[in-house]
Amino acid sequence: GMEFFGRYIEVVPPSRIVWTNEESGADASLTTVTLEALGEATRLVMTERYPTKEALDAAGMGPAEATHETFAQLDELLRSLKA
Repeated sequence: GMEFFGRYIEVVPPSRIVWTNEESGADASLTTVTLEALGEATRLVMTERYPTKEALDAAGMGPAEATHETFAQLDELLRSLKA
């Protein structure tokens, strides 16, 4: 488990979620996830915006690694729902 430090800014079921990632204080990033139905599939687009290039550089590869873990957990959840 991991604690979440942030706020949900926008939730538009079933197509959009926007939240802040406030672990970095003033250098907090803003994550946006959009979902688009494509027949039997869904397109998920995730973007992360940082307030400055320095904030992005300071984040390094941490967010990318966390994203891979998050999507692996989502894959596992979706597989369990199909069972």
